[in-house]
Amino acid sequence: MAADMQAIRQAIFQSSTGTIDRSYSGAGYLVTSLNITGDVSKYARWLDLDQAVARTTWNQDDISFSR
Repeated sequence: MAADMQAIRQAIFQSSTGTIDRSYSGAGYLVTSLNITGDVSKYARWLDLDQAVARTTWNQDDISFSR
């Protein structure tokens, strides 16, 4: 996979427009977990389509989390 990525990078940099005729897909998934217990408050989720960002915020044990 590393060799494939290097070939893709090289093709992009050699292109006069910075684009290549290839489909793009995600490189993988990242799964995380927080080992925190207790009551949750001020939980909110939203999706900003203009900036392509999904956010989640909440408070737990007097700590504010933002993801």
